[in-house]
Amino acid sequence: MMRILRRIQNVVPHLGHMTKADMILVAGIAASCLAIVLGAKFGKSGGSLVEISVQGKIYMEHDLARDAVIDVKGPLGTTVVQIANQRVRILSSPCRDKICVHMGTIDAHGGVLICAPNQVAVRIVNGKTETVDAFTR
Repeated sequence: MMRILRRIQNVVPHLGHMTKADMILVAGIAASCLAIVLGAKFGKSGGSLVEISVQGKIYMEHDLARDAVIDVKGPLGTTVVQIANQRVRILSSPCRDKICVHMGTIDAHGGVLICAPNQVAVRIVNGKTETVDAFTR
């Protein structure tokens, strides 16, 4: 690590005034950033579940880590939900405009997919007990 920092000092001349403590601090910050990035990229989903609701009632929950294609029966017909690589999207729906299909994917970091005409909602929740964030009217 010290060799890398010395090479950086050669490339950027004004870094030549760094003390050994400065270099250790920079190396520690770089290692922390790398650990955060790798943890976010390769970490487990933490027990996240895909919650699918129809007409405001929970239709089913499915483990986000398990890939699946799920047919969800709504008032207009069948909405097809795909879970793959810890991401969720709506593949097809009987609604007219297909806005829900074009919404893209959501992952464990949040988001909701909604097909309003077919009254289907898909979201990712933590497998642990949730608390209410807010109430709306």
